[in-house]
Amino acid sequence: ADRMRPRAADCAIGALVAVGLLPAALGLYEDEVGQFDWHLQQIGMPTAFTYAEPTDRIFVASASGVVACVNLKDGAIAWRRVASSRDEGVHLLRAMGRTIVTATEGGSVQAWKTSNGDLLWQRQYATPVLDLMGSKGKNQVLFVLREGELEARSLSGGSHEWTVAASEAAAGAGLRALAPSPDEGRLCLVASAKDGSSAMSLRVDAASGKVLDKTDLPSVVGQGLRGQHLVTDTHMVFLSKQQVTAVPICGGDSVAFELSKAKKEGASSGGPFRLMPWQRTSGVVAVGNGATTAVLGLSAQGLKLLRTFDGTAVVGPIVSVHEDEVGQPVAVAITEKEGTRIQLMDPASGNAQPAMHAAGYSADDRGPAQLLLVHELSSGEHRTVVSAADHSFAGILGGKVMWAREEAL
Repeated sequence: ADRMRPRAADCAIGALVAVGLLPAALGLYEDEVGQFDWHLQQIGMPTAFTYAEPTDRIFVASASGVVACVNLKDGAIAWRRVASSRDEGVHLLRAMGRTIVTATEGGSVQAWKTSNGDLLWQRQYATPVLDLMGSKGKNQVLFVLREGELEARSLSGGSHEWTVAASEAAAGAGLRALAPSPDEGRLCLVASAKDGSSAMSLRVDAASGKVLDKTDLPSVVGQGLRGQHLVTDTHMVFLSKQQVTAVPICGGDSVAFELSKAKKEGASSGGPFRLMPWQRTSGVVAVGNGATTAVLGLSAQGLKLLRTFDGTAVVGPIVSVHEDEVGQPVAVAITEKEGTRIQLMDPASGNAQPAMHAAGYSADDRGPAQLLLVHELSSGEHRTVVSAADHSFAGILGGKVMWAREEAL
């Protein structure tokens, strides 16, 4: 059974006892009954959170290669699966109805049943998986992006539907990014040479995989691919020196933001800025330098500064009980000296609601916040799950820490 311990010190003592007594095993054997009082299942350092049905649980992927379902009420593990027997982390986690799909760093793609963790199907690829994206509609399709090809597989059984090879862009090209097209039933791919040059966008029919047309992308894409960059839902975002640049994956003009503007409104100290991991917050990206976090809004009108926060702030999505999530706020969390501060922010204006303060899950004990996900209940209350640099993660209801899992043992 899981043993939830509220303090890192208690867990450290428990870890020493466990190391001294327990062999390397996943469970207790018959001849061990009576020798050991408890066995602690670990998940590992969280790499991604997501919600899926049932909504009273959260799904967690970890750097230890584990995917798990955790009860929001008390943090207990409902089910836990090891996605790879090799030393590989799970770096992609997607929710699609009553199925979650994961990808490991070693190229293993697996579909799991959310209710009990049953493995529905799996596929091992020879090269890394760059992205996973699901289609909408009744007969859902999973799109698997790798450098050499984009592949479509049925979500229900994993059967192959079609493949688009990177060579359809140009000889020697590789695929870099995937996004839904504004045109219904279409996808967009970014392809480029190995050094990032000759970047182009390919528009693909989602039903057949047929390449419909190609559009050259700005030269900034080639330069950006050689430096810090990330892929959002619709754009590729690049950080070079003191400038953030975004380019639509489906083609279009690039937009840029000078980070000197963020420094003027935030703290003046800190190191160089870096792109913060994008946690599926549509139209919102963040950059930070340890002293300041700048949250930027991304739209057809360009990039604009929404708000700056002192220290390291993490931006995460809010999953609403309402189907129409247009204009849905995003959440911002900061671990501070006394606890965690959580604010809901309008992604259009940057206006933030009054902060909720959850005492006990603090920067002194945990380090900076890393991952964040918020579930809005029908009552209007918000359940928050946040992870920190010490590999722990906690469940917060309103302004109260309900539970914390220690994953650094």
